[in-house]
Amino acid sequence: MLYEFAFSPDVFFPEAFGVKAANGEVIAAENHGHLALSTLWKGIERFGVIRDLAAGSWGKNLEARREGLHARSRELLKKLRSDGRIVSSCAHYSSLPQNEMDWLNEAMASHKSEPQLAQFFGTDDFCSSLKANDYLQLPKGISKIPFCPPFSGGGCSLKVERNVEAYIIALRSLIKHSRSLMFIDPYLDLKADNYQGFLKLLREIASINPSIEIELHRQIKTAYGEQFMSATDWRLRFEDAIASIQSLKKLNINVFIWDEFHDRYLISNLMGVSVPYGFDTTNKSDATRWTMLSPQDTDDVRQEFSEGDPQRRRKLWRT
Repeated sequence: MLYEFAFSPDVFFPEAFGVKAANGEVIAAENHGHLALSTLWKGIERFGVIRDLAAGSWGKNLEARREGLHARSRELLKKLRSDGRIVSSCAHYSSLPQNEMDWLNEAMASHKSEPQLAQFFGTDDFCSSLKANDYLQLPKGISKIPFCPPFSGGGCSLKVERNVEAYIIALRSLIKHSRSLMFIDPYLDLKADNYQGFLKLLREIASINPSIEIELHRQIKTAYGEQFMSATDWRLRFEDAIASIQSLKKLNINVFIWDEFHDRYLISNLMGVSVPYGFDTTNKSDATRWTMLSPQDTDDVRQEFSEGDPQRRRKLWRT
């Protein structure tokens, strides 16, 4: 769901976007680089992160060569880092990478250790020197970036079985790299039978990323035929369920009770997802389709369920 990428540092320099003359000399093409790097940003902004390979040596390599970076790269890398889209990755070799082949080998080792890497992008010259079936077809030249999801635009969705194991598989990368998660589900109830799987999901979050900030959002209205509960009652019900599980006590969880709403979402600082059936589970062989939101729609939902938003369209029930 959240795409993880690796890049050769060389793709952030003007020389990666040049035109080769008859004598072999590369003539830098500033416009080509600007277009490719802008496409890179738009794709990562939608639902992607970049691995800081070799325990941060990737980022240090770029910083040490900062003066030679493509003009667009300096702005881009600063934005990626401030948005939390450059994520840590362990080193897999004792010596630091010195060239594109070294960076590709480091990316492959990272992928084999944590098989979530969607693509490695290197310079066109380097990637064209590789055989088609080498390296699991992971490397592509940077000029191919407009043709690879999520850089190619369009919608993106994922079919997910309605059980907690499938949820964890789909969300693991998002859980690991996010700073915050908003679970928005009008019927979220940690003591209901069909939401016991959600407690398991919370336990998994606590084991993967215990420093993450969690928000649980539901409506004050109960399911049909159930007795009305006040916002205070709902908050106490959530707190009681969370307190009963020792591993959840280390999580920072805030509960919000709103007026009636219908749509269900998962909103991270990295991306947003429309979740039509919410986060309950079923014993039936049943599946649902989660759809990734655009950055604009993600921000809109975040503001809609933001306590401090003066333009919010929903009533937040106080306890």
